[in-house]
Amino acid sequence: NFLTSDSIAKFNCMENTKVAVENFDWAAFENESGLYNQSKEEIEALYSESMSNIAVGETVDGTVTEIKNNVFRSCDNFATITFEPSATDTPLVIGYDTAGEDENLFFGNTKLTTLNLNRELDYNTGFGENHIDTNSEGMFGGITTLTDVTIGEQVKTIEKFMFAGTGIVDAVIPASVTYLEADGVFANCADLETVTFQAATLTYTYLGNYLFYNCDSLVDIVIPKSNST
Repeated sequence: NFLTSDSIAKFNCMENTKVAVENFDWAAFENESGLYNQSKEEIEALYSESMSNIAVGETVDGTVTEIKNNVFRSCDNFATITFEPSATDTPLVIGYDTAGEDENLFFGNTKLTTLNLNRELDYNTGFGENHIDTNSEGMFGGITTLTDVTIGEQVKTIEKFMFAGTGIVDAVIPASVTYLEADGVFANCADLETVTFQAATLTYTYLGNYLFYNCDSLVDIVIPKSNST
């Protein structure tokens, strides 16, 4: 169950469309001339490019297991994106945008304000974790309009530069997150004011370098009282 296709790259993004491979209306991939009338099997078999400029909407269903490169390129119609939890607690593998400087899938979206991340994401960058060193290479980095982020209980890992350079104001790290050692997670978040750790006991070996670099508005880091000793 992955989203990918070269031949459907000319569709325009539409609002309020739910992505679910299990129940997707594959007939939607046919235009007036029948140019995109491949079967579901043929579309699923295509590998190289993802659904660029397609009717990918605001919710990624928990049944989807992989999103290939360039899926959301030029998709700027949605202000909210929700990753639904997986019934089997399986991470969702996501690619990146291969154009320019290898930005994340959502870079350039000028309307995205809200992220509901209810599932662990496995960032398959192709250029390697060690080369994620700028805002836009982070999973959601560089999206200055992104202000509201909710992290669900299936999320265990916060990746390098994941929210760097966004407009996030309040960050809540749930107890499920066991890895926060990546560099630059909230770097250059000029509007970040409050970070709250919900875990009763923090078990991080260390926090990543430049975690709050250039976060000039940060005034509160909230840690449960049980961690005070």
